[in-house]
Formats: sequence, structure tokens, C-alpha cells
Amino acid sequence: DEVALVLFNSLPWAWEGVVTADVDLPVDFLNRWALAQRPQPPAALTADSDYLDIYRWRPHLEWAGNPPIQPDPAFRSLQIRALGERDALPVQLESQARMTQTYSQESGHTLQQVVRARVSFRASIPALGYATYAVRPDAKPDKPAAQRYPANVLENAHLRVEIAADGTLTVTDRATGEVYRRLGYFEDGGDAGDGYNYSYPARDRVYNTLGLAPRISRLADGPAVQRYAIEYDWPLPAALDDRRQQRQEALVTCGLRVVVSLAADAPRVDVEVTFDNRARDHRLRMLFPSDVATDASRSDTAFDVVTRPVVPVPVSHEAWEEDPPATYPMQSWMDLSDGQRGLCLITEGLPEFEVLDTEAREVAVTLLRAVAYLAGTKADLQTANAGGGPNLATPEAQIQRTLTYRLAILPHRGTWDAAEVWRQALAHNTAPQSVVVERSLFRAGTQPPALGFLAIEGRNAVLSAVKRAEAGDALIVRLYNPSDDPVEATITLAQAIRDAAFVGLDEQPTNEAAPLLSDDGRQVQLG
Repeated sequence: DEVALVLFNSLPWAWEGVVTADVDLPVDFLNRWALAQRPQPPAALTADSDYLDIYRWRPHLEWAGNPPIQPDPAFRSLQIRALGERDALPVQLESQARMTQTYSQESGHTLQQVVRARVSFRASIPALGYATYAVRPDAKPDKPAAQRYPANVLENAHLRVEIAADGTLTVTDRATGEVYRRLGYFEDGGDAGDGYNYSYPARDRVYNTLGLAPRISRLADGPAVQRYAIEYDWPLPAALDDRRQQRQEALVTCGLRVVVSLAADAPRVDVEVTFDNRARDHRLRMLFPSDVATDASRSDTAFDVVTRPVVPVPVSHEAWEEDPPATYPMQSWMDLSDGQRGLCLITEGLPEFEVLDTEAREVAVTLLRAVAYLAGTKADLQTANAGGGPNLATPEAQIQRTLTYRLAILPHRGTWDAAEVWRQALAHNTAPQSVVVERSLFRAGTQPPALGFLAIEGRNAVLSAVKRAEAGDALIVRLYNPSDDPVEATITLAQAIRDAAFVGLDEQPTNEAAPLLSDDGRQVQLG
């Protein structure tokens, strides 16, 4: 009467915290489970059978002919337990939906009807490994007492988040007492630029959501995750005028929805933004006033962290071809710190940010640039002497559709490297993956219910790759140190190895002395 939920953790350290997973329960499994809960029929039913026996058996027959499935009062939640453990874990049921799923068999692809239940619960998954949980429907769920907070407030041991009437967030770091106010408002301005460069129109009108009155509603307040939705109906100029010098007077309403989530014991606030883009020729950004006194930002790049000035270095009159960039790239996070406290913004697939040269040091994360041309003309561009390519119309670059973005807000002590903010960035963007397997498909296995294959310990020792060697049977493990200080690291493996050696990116041995290998052959010491 259970299915197996297998969670995979691709981080090189153990996942200890809340997991949100989609559990696909096959309808056939649900029907078998439902029928098993019904009283079993007597040996034989005849016209002379006791009335109560017939009455008890009748619902079973009706159920078999038209079995109810989730969502149904008989399935109010799910019971989840770690395989090998008896006690069920507190589970937060987020949503349920019926759908058709494609899955692979030896004979090819097959369709099956499933009920997808999205659940959140605390999980423990070894480093670069898996953990298995047993799942079954529950008609009488255990509802653990959840602490109630005031309206529009999310709180855990690390953070307190208050949602203001205009939808902005006030985040209090409980460890330091630092308060960050008016986080997460939106700014929308015209964009006369092209696919290469942003350019404000000659006469711009910039809108923001400060002072608006969005709809604010609580979505979840359970033992695993607290969530709120903030929804705006935001009128924005439809496009630039025909001369592309200013925004039109005509307005179109763009739907904007922000879901703010705070998981139990998480040191960051997760934010999901959905924007229905019906406007053209504009740039949408999300702003976070940091109030951090600094003249430089830090952001991650390939194998490094780059420091950049808040105020761009000006270009001389003689050399000017375009303005120096005020926006900078990031792979997954950027950070501002004064050495004592800092604010880190984590993004997934949003590579551009700007730190405004104001007292509040607002960080502006670009969500959307909707433009009309591959390369603009001199008449269009205010920030460059000419476009970077041919002046071709690109109507699809206006991105007239609904888009979804994921970000996170991480206040911290000290600098980015002291706080190791990259760990939270990886955890945000590399959540555990899940697979559901029916018990009827189980085969006898030789592995335990949970197992980690490889773990990395060491401050600012970042794992970039685990792969099979291009030649031979060796395992290639690549690490890098993005900080300015030397670090030590330990690699722990599930199985003993014969030896270890330093190699270059070409996977050929270097002249360095071999790293230390533990007596049991399962640990490699670096540094």
C-alpha cells in the first residue's frame, strides 16, 4: 500500500532541510489502495443474507464501479516515512492535480493517469546521493501544531519577513538584528535599445510599484513552508511611439504575481515572480534597497568572483563610442557587503544586475528587456554611437507571453566568502530531484535506503565537476577556490580507491606531489 519516493541530492554536502517534491501517484495504485480500505465481503451473499452484511458490502461494489481519486475527502494528505523507519514525518500538502504522464518501459513509451501531489517535508539526503521514502495516501492526516504569525508575516529561526501594503518586504536578520526595508519593488522604463545594448528613450517615463495596493493572500502556513502571494494589475505604456523617442500614452494592463516563501530553518527568502508581458519596448527590473555602505559589488563568474565598482569609470570624450556599462553579469548571485553585514541576491537564469549610486545602494535585477531590433540605429540609441549589427526587426524579442522568474534574498554577516553565500545559491538552484516507483515494480536490491557517493568538506572549496575520465577507469573530481585565501579540502567517497593524483584540465598528471589518502582509502586530503 505504498510507493517509493527516491530523492537525489546533487550537492557535495548532505541536504538537511525542507524538500518540495511532486509525487505522481498512479490512478491504478490509488484504486487498489482505496479498495483495500473497504470492508471485505462475506464468503457469500444471498437474498437471505443479513441486511447489515449487504449494507456493508454495497459501498465496496459502488466504489469498484466508480472509484473516487484525489482530490477526495478519503485522500486528505499523504503519509511519508523514511524507508526503514516506522514514524511518519510531518507533511505539508501544497496542491493536487490529475494528469497524464509518459514513462518509459523496455517496450517503449507508455501513458498512465496519475494524481500529482506536491508536498513539502523535511528530508535528509546524503551528499551526492539519494534517500528513499515510503508514501501512501492518508484519509486522516496528522496535523502538527503550526505556530501562527500575524497577517502578512513569515518567520523562522533565522528571518522575519513582513509584507507591506504596497507588496514590498521588510526582512529582519535575527542573528544580527539588521533590518532591510522596501525589498522587492518593481521598476519599468522604456527601452529604445536593441538585442545588444539597453538604451533609454530620449524622453522616458519610468513606472514603479511603490504606492500601489496589490492583493495579498496567504497560500500556506504549515510546518515546512510559509507562503504568501502578492498580485498586481499594473498598467504600463503599450510601446514606444512611431519615432521611438518616448513611450505611448496608451496603457496595457500587465499581470504581476509574486510568491514569497520561507522554509523552516532556511536562512534565505525565496521569491517567484510571474509577469504577463503585454507591453513592448520596455525594461522590467526588480529592486532591492540594501543600505550597505560600499563602493563595490561582487558577483560569481566561471571559477571566480569578480569585484566591480558601483560608479562606472567614465569614457573620455575622444574615445567615446558607447557609455560604460552600468549593469554587470552574474552567474547565480551578487553580493554587497561593508565587511560587517551583507545582502546577497540569488537568481536562476537572470544574469544582469546594477547597483544604483544612491544612499540606499539599490540592487536592480533585470527581469525582462523587450526590444524591436537586433541592432538599433543612431536615431534610436542614446547610449551608443551605433548598433552592434544589422538593423533587423526582431518581433519575437518583444517576448509577448507570460514569464516566470526565481530569486532569493540572503542577508548575512561579514563578507561573501566568510558567509560562503555560494552554498545557498547552489542549494536554491540545485534542489533535490525526485522519482516515484511503485512497490509492485520493486526488485531485490543490494544498496541501502540512503547512500552518499561523494562529499566535499572545506571552506570555499567549490565542486565544479564529477565525471568519468576521458581515458581509463579513473573518476575526475574538479574543485576550485573563488576566495583570495588558500583553502584545504577533504573528498570522502563511498568506496575505497587505490590511489589519487593531481591532474590538469586535460586530465594528464601534473608534477605536484600526490594528495594524502586515508588508510581506509575513502578520504583524499587536499591543501
